[in-house]
Amino acid sequence: MPRPTQLPFSGTRLARLRARAGLTNAELAERCGQLGHPVHHTTLGKLERGVQMPRPGLPPVLAEALDVELDDLLDDARAAG
Repeated sequence: MPRPTQLPFSGTRLARLRARAGLTNAELAERCGQLGHPVHHTTLGKLERGVQMPRPGLPPVLAEALDVELDDLLDDARAAG
């Protein structure tokens, strides 16, 4: 499995899943903080727009905070392996 920094993270999927959960970026940031991984709500916006890539370890936290599988946050074009 690729290291977290190599995961083909999808900001578009993050935005869709966050909206589906009925959360604002601030609320998702708060959930991440409660899980022990603080992240600023503006950072989440940058991730969603593809301006920034997540730091190592953040995608699994986002998945947990959104109650989805990590694969749900990955780009469809991810490499098999």
